[in-house]
Amino acid sequence: MLKGRLSDKILGRIVERGSSFDFKLVDGNNTGNGNPIFITQRDIRELQLAKAAIAAGIKILEKKMGITDQDLSEVFLAGAFGNFIRRSNAVRIGLIPNIPFEKIKFVGNAASLGAKLVLLCTALRDTAENISTKTEYLELSLFSDFQNEFAESMLFPNPTIKEKNE
Repeated sequence: MLKGRLSDKILGRIVERGSSFDFKLVDGNNTGNGNPIFITQRDIRELQLAKAAIAAGIKILEKKMGITDQDLSEVFLAGAFGNFIRRSNAVRIGLIPNIPFEKIKFVGNAASLGAKLVLLCTALRDTAENISTKTEYLELSLFSDFQNEFAESMLFPNPTIKEKNE
């Protein structure tokens, strides 16, 4: 089925495990516990779903605010996933808009750090309270075009990206 379309090196990494075919990223002799590391079809699907939700949310919010990708001054990537993905890969898979890399900022575990800061500093607590009064909650799934944006965002695009050192 795939023979002839993929190199033998790649084909040798595709392993049938149970009812699925998984891709071996690292052999067991190159891991700390001796077990190989695989990426599964389920892993890819979960990435697609998460990526689609984020990308669709960005598109819906841009439409609501009447702005485009070029109007974004900064994009913050937070949490474990956001902290370890390369800017170029986040753009390449369509997680975030194709904007200049210097506009993409990593902020680590922002929720935990923010909670600690507001507990320790009254001025920051007041700032957070002020921000919360100006924050508007939007239920994205209620927007008529959310399902279409979500479905379109499930695909992994291949935009032209200028690779830069990160």
